Amino acid sequence: MIGWTLQVAKRSRYIQRCVVSTDSEEIATVVRSLGGEAPFLRPPELASDEAPTLGALQHAVRWIENDQSHPVRIVVLLQPTSPLRVASDIDEAVERLESAPCESVETVSHNRDHPQHLARIDEDGRLHPLPGEASETDSVVGPTGSVYVIRREVLMEQHQIRGNDHRGLIREASVSVDIDTAADFDRAEEFLRQRLQQENEFTP
Repeated sequence: MIGWTLQVAKRSRYIQRCVVSTDSEEIATVVRSLGGEAPFLRPPELASDEAPTLGALQHAVRWIENDQSHPVRIVVLLQPTSPLRVASDIDEAVERLESAPCESVETVSHNRDHPQHLARIDEDGRLHPLPGEASETDSVVGPTGSVYVIRREVLMEQHQIRGNDHRGLIREASVSVDIDTAADFDRAEEFLRQRLQQENEFTP
């Protein structure tokens, strides 16, 4: 899953550095062998199952800014457990962030499997948390977990992943798999196998 995520990230027109945050030297070695960056190990306090993603992102941003001596402007979060994204998902999310303009963008779908994370999406793509149960007529979406694009100030100053002006980029629910179970893994593996087969058929 990490390998596929790195491959898609490298195909994006906008991502300049593919940095993986991990606490595992074994995973870091694999990342480097696949052409990604794993220049640091995540501290133990940011590596537990209970540790929020925000802390890991902030740690990575601080490290990168110290390394390259100039501020990060935009962060793209690609979680390996949501591997069915393609490069155009990333690029369209970045373009949405810049053209809106807004503070953050994430990919969403009309999948209602996780009611606690549903939001109403308006005609401008803004996401509004639902105060109660959604009706069937609402324009309701849920996160896919595939792509998050976030301005630096949202992460580092507001201490959030989703900014106050947060937009959604709608994607098909059928390709929005968040891997939590063995069945999810099997479904994602089959989808990726079919996608690779299609790419090979169209490669000259």
